[in-house]
Amino acid sequence: MSTLFFKLPRLAILAILVVLIGGLGAMLTLGRQEDPTLIERYGYVLTPFPGADAERIEALITEPVEAALMELPEIEDVTSTSRSGFSQVRVEIREDLSEAEVDDTWTLIRGQVEEARAQFPSGVGTPEVERLYVGAATLVVA
Repeated sequence: MSTLFFKLPRLAILAILVVLIGGLGAMLTLGRQEDPTLIERYGYVLTPFPGADAERIEALITEPVEAALMELPEIEDVTSTSRSGFSQVRVEIREDLSEAEVDDTWTLIRGQVEEARAQFPSGVGTPEVERLYVGAATLVVA
């Protein structure tokens, strides 16, 4: 490979120019922030139901919440965990949505959870919709 560039110096010059132009183009177009702004696309709905076993919580709380959330086209994935005393439904919002659309989606998620809450039996606690902040860890090397 190295002899190829010695035999054809024009090819070497072309390769160097392509790398330089590509690097310059990347440097001018890529965004740069010390701490990038990340959109909260992940979250969960936590609903307490003291004294109930996991099967009852699955049938009475988790399934209605999952069904209500899956009606939203902005939702990428819904997974759930039902344990004795509480239900946790994890939500993932689609990656192609802008920051404003993600904020609107969280409002829609709260509305869908409130609609599902109407089906809950008495004794079920208030569902909490929480966003998960996925931060960017930066390393400064001196």
